[in-house]
Amino acid sequence: MLVSYRVENYRSFGHEQGLDMTAGPVRNHPTHVTDDEGEGVLSTAIVFGANSSGKSNLVHSIRDSRNMVVS
Repeated sequence: MLVSYRVENYRSFGHEQGLDMTAGPVRNHPTHVTDDEGEGVLSTAIVFGANSSGKSNLVHSIRDSRNMVVS
């Protein structure tokens, strides 16, 4: 389960960028949170932004990181 991810110096990311799936205070949608060892973790996330803001590069970096771990 991916809880937190950070990337730096990869394609369009010069400085560190991150994706954090840790849940904040849950008020509206408690069914979207999974309990992982006592810590709330979001089940899904949406990445949005303007054109050329790095959305695809974030997905590529996660894919490449996964491939390095699996290989």
